[in-house]
Amino acid sequence: GRSGAVSMVGNVPADRPPSLIADAQRAVGMFFRMLPASAGLSPPDILFVVDGLRPAVYSETGLERAKSSYFGRLRRHFIDQARRRGYEVVDMNPIFAEAYGRDGKRFEPDDDGHWNGYAHGLAALAVSRSKHFSP
Repeated sequence: GRSGAVSMVGNVPADRPPSLIADAQRAVGMFFRMLPASAGLSPPDILFVVDGLRPAVYSETGLERAKSSYFGRLRRHFIDQARRRGYEVVDMNPIFAEAYGRDGKRFEPDDDGHWNGYAHGLAALAVSRSKHFSP
């Protein structure tokens, strides 16, 4: 990269100060405390589908770096807190990593960071296999 360029993961700077990480973790806790009443649903009735660390998922080195980034750390915290509180979580990262290793297909168009049809299909399959839809 260029000198002085900010490394990005998940459309946010990869490195953030500890105080910002602590604030974000408190916000996650507040979100989970408020969600059941706001949604009118109990935790077992809610399913989160959490995006993978794209585009870092395309290389093992990039993926390891992304996991320790601000986004990667907050993503892991969100998933851990959700599961601890009784929510079901579909983590797309291992699903995307396995699929890319198997067939080398990307999960977004070249000119857009959103999921393509292939990624949506993988997510739909994962959701269909979740406790919410499996007997």
